[in-house]
Amino acid sequence: MGTKLYVGNLNYNTTEASLREAFGSNGREVASVSIIMDRETGRSRGFAFVEMATSEGAQQALQELDGHELDGRMLRINEAREREARGPGGPRPGGGGFGGPPSGGGGYRPPGGGGAGPGGPPRSNFGPPAAPGGGRKRFDKDKDKGGGGDDDRGKKKRRGRPGDDGDGW
Repeated sequence: MGTKLYVGNLNYNTTEASLREAFGSNGREVASVSIIMDRETGRSRGFAFVEMATSEGAQQALQELDGHELDGRMLRINEAREREARGPGGPRPGGGGFGGPPSGGGGYRPPGGGGAGPGGPPRSNFGPPAAPGGGRKRFDKDKDKGGGGDDDRGKKKRRGRPGDDGDGW
C-alpha cells in the first residue's frame, strides 16, 4: 500500500490542523495534508489528501478512521490513486455524450421498414413502436394532390413578419 490517502465526505469547515491531528493520533506521523479547494469560491470541495510517513501508518489510519466521525461527518478513506495524465487543452479522451458506444441516432425510419434486423440500423428506443410496414400512413387526400412542384405541398405558409424578406432566415 502507498502512503497517500484520499479522505472524502469532509465537512466544509474542516481544517488541515484538525485532519493532521486525527491522522497523527496513536503515534502516526503525517507527512502532508492537502484540503482541495474550489478555485472559484475558495471554499473546500469536501475532500483532501493526507500523506503518511510510512505505508504501515497509512494502512493503520485507513482502518481506524474510515467511517470515523470528524466535524459531524463520517469520513470515507481510500488509498489515493494516481491522477490520469491529461494533455494541455483539447478534447478529453472518450468523447462526449452520455457514454457507451455510438448509436444509430434519431427515430427516422426509411420507408419500407428499417428495423432491428441483422445488418440493419439499430432501432430507436424513443416513442411508440413503428406501425407494421414502416413509414407513415398515407391518406387519400395526400394521394390526390397532383402536379409537380415544390416540396412545400400541403405545408402551411409562414406568415410574413415585419422585416421578413421571405428567405427563411
